[in-house]
Amino acid sequence: MAQAPDRQTLYADISRHAQERPAAMAVIEGPRSITYAQFAKDIDQVSRRLNGLNLSRDKVVAISVVPVYMHWLVLIGLWRIGVASVSIDGKIAALQLKFFKPDLVLADQELGVPFGGPCIRVEADWLVENDTLFPPFADPQLGPEQTIRLTASSGTLGLPKRTAYTKRVMDERLDRVRRNPRFNTSICFMSLVGVMAVEFFFSVGAWSVGGSVEFFSQPVQDALDKGELKATFLFMNTNQLRDLVSALPPERSPDRSLTVLVGGSVVPKEVYGKALQRLAGSVMIVYGSTEAGVVAINPNPLNYSERGVVGFVVPDMEAQVINDAGHPVGAGVVGEIRLRSTSCVSAYEDDPVATDAAFKGGWFYPGDLGKLSENGLLTVMGRVDEVMNVGGWKVTPAVIEEVLLGCGGIRDIAACAVRDINGLDQLWVGVVKDEGFSQDALLALWQRSEGPTGRALSIIYVDAIPRNAMGKILRAELSELVTKHRGQALAASPLPSLAELRDAGATLRLNGTDIPVDKLSASAFACVASLQLVDAEMHRMTQQMADYEKAKAAHSMSLNNMLLEGSILRT
Repeated sequence: MAQAPDRQTLYADISRHAQERPAAMAVIEGPRSITYAQFAKDIDQVSRRLNGLNLSRDKVVAISVVPVYMHWLVLIGLWRIGVASVSIDGKIAALQLKFFKPDLVLADQELGVPFGGPCIRVEADWLVENDTLFPPFADPQLGPEQTIRLTASSGTLGLPKRTAYTKRVMDERLDRVRRNPRFNTSICFMSLVGVMAVEFFFSVGAWSVGGSVEFFSQPVQDALDKGELKATFLFMNTNQLRDLVSALPPERSPDRSLTVLVGGSVVPKEVYGKALQRLAGSVMIVYGSTEAGVVAINPNPLNYSERGVVGFVVPDMEAQVINDAGHPVGAGVVGEIRLRSTSCVSAYEDDPVATDAAFKGGWFYPGDLGKLSENGLLTVMGRVDEVMNVGGWKVTPAVIEEVLLGCGGIRDIAACAVRDINGLDQLWVGVVKDEGFSQDALLALWQRSEGPTGRALSIIYVDAIPRNAMGKILRAELSELVTKHRGQALAASPLPSLAELRDAGATLRLNGTDIPVDKLSASAFACVASLQLVDAEMHRMTQQMADYEKAKAAHSMSLNNMLLEGSILRT
């Protein structure tokens, strides 16, 4: 794989566009438009302020600036002077500061959370020229392994991992975006998921080629209704797409010039169809990761009947599917996916255990199950660590979800396995109900499905499925919800006594025959009573196990917090 040519920073591209096309639009924020000439000038003013702080290149600076435009100016300015940055969300600032351990915070307001290092206020006058105090400076030459940006991987289980983007990785990913013919001076890109990882490179890629970026300043539905949306490329997660197309009127005609990019999880065909009918001329599935970047793109999911088809592997990305022994398998054979590219990171920051597990022999192992066709079509079938063994039936949650999404009245759904008192996986689904939902219809659909017959399906109704920012299901959190719900349900519904069953005219089903309890012989009645004692004891143990699982989760969370706080080891 050829490496991208050595380049200066993104600011060099923006400055070149400002000289060649000064009046071209670089940023759109509601009614406000910012030309490349103004954009380059603002970056330069902020860069001078940052350069005046005399930051060393081994430092990490956290950006806690709410106005999106100023946030980007600080980010690009730090990139220009070769200092690593990480974006901080005020809602979870305390957790992020503990996780990333920055040396300095740049903020436009009070942090509101404890921070032991210096915090410098970013003011509006950072955009005011002051050549005396903040003179021009020559851009430094940055080495290929200079860290430019820190982010967190979006793993679905456990703690996220710190991931560093070096200048080499930034150059490689930007070069890939620039070679995409859809990214040119006419593109206007908007992300609905913030300054994350994959979509981050779409934004900076648009500026690199001389296009524009529109900032999210009002609900997209409102912008569409008013005809004020300027974006030609819109990036969002699956949940955002589903909510948006559900809110759009069925009679609305799609904007043929709009392309929607969807990442994070598979888009149900019903949602995809509505998006083409009401929203956009094209909807593409993007499969990628923080560590590898974009891996595959599916420009037309309706062409494929099988769920999980994420598209063809992009150029300069090598994908393999391997078996348990680590050897590549043939086309169409399911196994673990591994990836290799010059645009991949090669390690996690300060986490050798996680690094050894995910990066082996030059390959990155994202933890996904899938298969490859002979022509490079990639299908993702679930997570390696999410395979459930339900009574000997090994299945991924995605398969369960695909079946049950065929039931009407479901706004969102997620499957998980929770162990019972015997240590066996019990199948649960979390359901967010919508208008017209019927539990009987859902269970009937389950019984008609192609899965093994007789597999019990337990349901928990929730207000929202726990997901991360990219829409990926947080199954560990869903399992905790199930455990808590199961314990409460058991405590609220004690088993009836055998005498109560007899008095109520209950029947006992034995080998398909219903036998009235009050007609049982004395010996049979005694045997049933013994069975009920066993059931009652198992019921008690189940409640106790639920309490143990809750306590285990609480202790695990305490250990995780100690790890974040750096207090897990003796001093």
